[in-house]
Amino acid sequence: MSVHLSKTVFVAALSLLAVVLLTSCGDDDAAGTPTGDPTAWVAVSPRGAVGQTGPIVIFEASNPTATTTVGTDSHYVGLCWSPDGTRLAATELRDKSLRFVVFDRAHPAAPAVDIPGEWMDYAWSPDSNRILALSRTELQVLDTSGKRVGAVALPARADGGMSIAGMGYRTWAPDSRRAAVFVNEHLVLIDRDGHGEAVDPAASGLGIGGAGFQFIGWTDSTHLTGSYAKPIYPALTGTPPPPERNFVDITANGDKLAWKLSPFDPVHFLSLLPAGSDAVATALGSRLVFQWTTADGSAILTAADSAGGGQPSFAYWIAGQPHELDLSQFDLDSRIPGLRARAIDVVLVLR
Repeated sequence: MSVHLSKTVFVAALSLLAVVLLTSCGDDDAAGTPTGDPTAWVAVSPRGAVGQTGPIVIFEASNPTATTTVGTDSHYVGLCWSPDGTRLAATELRDKSLRFVVFDRAHPAAPAVDIPGEWMDYAWSPDSNRILALSRTELQVLDTSGKRVGAVALPARADGGMSIAGMGYRTWAPDSRRAAVFVNEHLVLIDRDGHGEAVDPAASGLGIGGAGFQFIGWTDSTHLTGSYAKPIYPALTGTPPPPERNFVDITANGDKLAWKLSPFDPVHFLSLLPAGSDAVATALGSRLVFQWTTADGSAILTAADSAGGGQPSFAYWIAGQPHELDLSQFDLDSRIPGLRARAIDVVLVLR
């Protein structure tokens, strides 16, 4: 899934493929003393290859043949590293039911958390102490044991469907106190204790409608940002002008939101993109299948079609510089729909 800045993603099903990259450190149990050198940890679900089941495979990108298996001969999707690199969350299809599981990378023999959970997406808080879990009916906050801390009910759509601007990059505020997701044309805010509300942008009093609002995320611990294009209704004749787009700046002071419109500035918009996005776009062009960004925007993982066909090529980018990721042993296919959905989660910490 590409960075969620320009369109709303309609969630219909869990992804078929899950590949998770972690450039990690600060893990006292498994990573040792931090050295400042980035190290990539990768977790690959067997669902990445057509028709296969099996355990999740974990390895360092620099040594892809030295692998560790996690879980059992099952179906795993939605892999999601904790930002500190110590735990891996996933959805497991077991006995025709969905389970939410969390594995400890230092002790991977059995899941540390194993509970029922029909969630569609997850997002760890930056401090790795909370997990945001999205279902079709509510947005929940879980602690690291999988215990439900609290939840906010989602507004229903008249057609019974669901739209979401995505979770991951900028979902949580940097201080881990609050999170926000744009779901069903409402901005859903929730704190780390599970308290919050769903807010209709129309309540801002600025003439903002949910259909034209595009949520970007938190810019710091008290401010959110998005953009808004007022819908244009074309005249009976002639070509309608392009819609006027503005930035929407939202200040979150406690339970109160202060909304402000400001002129759309392309330079400012580009500054909100993760570091190195321009390098990715320039280097890969139309070959880019999708990209996924770290929660703090400091690294990007990409899948690109190979020039001569065959397997896609994978890389993780730090500060605009690519680092090749060898996943040839997994026989991944870029045409699998899951590769274009929430297939990759990237989190950057320094080892």
